Amino acid sequence: MRRLFTLRPIAAALAILASQALLAAAFAMVRRGEGLAAAAACALGWLTVLVLAAPAASLCLTASLALAVLAVLAGAPGWLSTAATAASLVAWDLTHLATEPARGVDDAAERRMMGSHLRALGAGILPGVALAGVLGQARLTVPFPVMVGVVILALVALHRAGRQAG
Repeated sequence: MRRLFTLRPIAAALAILASQALLAAAFAMVRRGEGLAAAAACALGWLTVLVLAAPAASLCLTASLALAVLAVLAGAPGWLSTAATAASLVAWDLTHLATEPARGVDDAAERRMMGSHLRALGAGILPGVALAGVLGQARLTVPFPVMVGVVILALVALHRAGRQAG
């Protein structure tokens, strides 16, 4: 008998809520009510995609990244938007994992697979966040939105290269 709630959607939902809570905190710090509403709407969109297993996780990721850029432009701390962006990437990955068809594995195998996936995800995301934190202290002449655009282009290129390779 399959359980109604497995580890995959729970992990994805927690990542979604964390990413949108960070965005909401960023907008709350600069007292922007419309940003708070947008973060809440984005969270609702993410959770809808998760529940319906809809193929729109990339659209939710794009909306979250745009909100992170808007938060910085509104005056929110860059580190908070960077953390929200990292959490959004985790939410995107875990949403994809949660919406893929379930294999007939036992609970122990599911836990091992999920633990392995989370460790790999952490090994990929945490160094990037640490590097962003260190580089965030340096004063660069490149505007933040341009840097985010370059990062998004790099991620799209890596994603396409990964799909072609595998």
